[in-house]
Amino acid sequence: IKEGEKVWMVFIDIYIQNDDGNLIDASGIAALAALLNSKFPKLDEEGNVDYKQHDKKLPIEKYPIPITIAKIDNFFFVDTNYKEEKVTDARITITTTDRINAIQKGKEEGLTADEINLCAEKAFEKAKELRSKAFGV
Repeated sequence: IKEGEKVWMVFIDIYIQNDDGNLIDASGIAALAALLNSKFPKLDEEGNVDYKQHDKKLPIEKYPIPITIAKIDNFFFVDTNYKEEKVTDARITITTTDRINAIQKGKEEGLTADEINLCAEKAFEKAKELRSKAFGV
């Protein structure tokens, strides 16, 4: 692809067939796995796309992993199931690589700065563990 002429676009659609909780994290990890297994269609000499041939993978250098942490009363939980999510007071999803890439807060109750920092530390720890187990990095 020549700069200024063509671009690649990637779309990911996620269809939920069973919800036993923690859909945000499961969906994010599934999307990453799909991207890691995707390949570009081959281009011929004139830059025409041949969708039947694939020559290289997407250039993914970092593995963003979402970790959702739920607060119930004064306790924090990772990887909540469907029933636990129904009684959650607050929820925060923190997506990390070697830094924080995204944060999304959910539910009605707020979180203090100290609680957010605690959740961020746990998100880095759990994301590192998942990256290692799921993707070997």
